[in-house]
Amino acid sequence: MTAPLFKRVDCLSIPVSDLDAALAFYSGQLGHELIWRSNTADSVPEALVRFTSGGGKILRGPFEIQIGRCAVVEDPWNNVLVILDASKGTLLVDENKRVI
Repeated sequence: MTAPLFKRVDCLSIPVSDLDAALAFYSGQLGHELIWRSNTADSVPEALVRFTSGGGKILRGPFEIQIGRCAVVEDPWNNVLVILDASKGTLLVDENKRVI
């Protein structure tokens, strides 16, 4: 069996007018944990090889980001995804999960 390319969903982009209220709803009411860290992540260049060999397209990248590398890709059904790795390390956060 092939190991999954996407090990976990790190984030979803959902526009909201009040971030604190949205966090209270998604975390407090729906039980989703607020996470900024991951001990493991696929290398973006390696993930791009697998993604394109399966029929996906690279729309942008890979490019450098604060924690590592990132790319914007499109699957064969025109769904746009953002993949990233934490090759430079994770961000430090305070007790409220705000980046410091």
